[in-house]
Amino acid sequence: MTLPSCPSVVFGGCPPLQPPPPAVQQQQQQSAGGVSPVLYPVVYVSPAGLLTVLMRHDVAVEMTLDRAIRVVNHAHKAVAATNGRGNASCIYHMAAKIYQDRTSTQLELFAGRRARMTTELMEFGSVPAGPGVPAACYRLTQFGLKSNPSAEFSDLSQDMSVTLLFSSSGYGPHLIAQYEDVAQVHHHTGHHDH
Repeated sequence: MTLPSCPSVVFGGCPPLQPPPPAVQQQQQQSAGGVSPVLYPVVYVSPAGLLTVLMRHDVAVEMTLDRAIRVVNHAHKAVAATNGRGNASCIYHMAAKIYQDRTSTQLELFAGRRARMTTELMEFGSVPAGPGVPAACYRLTQFGLKSNPSAEFSDLSQDMSVTLLFSSSGYGPHLIAQYEDVAQVHHHTGHHDH
């Protein structure tokens, strides 16, 4: 399984607009043995117009000016994101995929288990084991639990984290100057994780 790419240095392979800060270049020149050649976190503005923070342990954080955020842990093949309004979010991992949009939450869990929760009901069940084998699905409402052989679950096979990040109005090449101001605040205050 590969995670979808995003048009930035972290995920798309484009060079950054500016060279790494002098502290990173100096650390790379002084590195020896098994010591990491990079002084984390590395903060930069991506060509897509996002603020990107590279962290230790193969973790990257992408943010927009209007507070949409996407966190990617490449080592564990996991992604979490929320849009700038805070009313939609997702978690994408090999063992679980969860998507929340306002008052509805969909889950696709390991071994074909699925669930859908709204303010009125909760449906849960599993994918049919094979042709001619019905799925075991149930609906829980304020009136109790009932079998529901016709439950419909959304397809969560696509990672929605990129969609949530780019549904924001706070990204894009036209905002690069504002992002560079934010990144400069980080570099001047000396916030580095030692």
